Amino acid sequence: MLVASDLPYIRSVIEQGEVGRIYSSQDPATLAKVVDEILGSPDLLHACKANSSRFARESFNWQAFAWQLSALYRGETPETARGPELLKAAMPAGSPV
Repeated sequence: MLVASDLPYIRSVIEQGEVGRIYSSQDPATLAKVVDEILGSPDLLHACKANSSRFARESFNWQAFAWQLSALYRGETPETARGPELLKAAMPAGSPV
């Protein structure tokens, strides 16, 4: 479970992975509100913990890094990149991707 200030990259990771909550560093009351929300919802905490493990396994591994690097060399942006299936298609049969 992550609780982080509202920075663009951090926000994208937390929202994409559904792994936590964001607070405004300009408004300390939002941090208190987020902490209260988490403490008041064991289901939210459990879901974010499960999502964190899944998101880390799927997003922060060598296959994902290879796909990102490959897309970069092809001149693709995150919006135009075709995804890990392209890397899988280029690998020999049975390769772990």
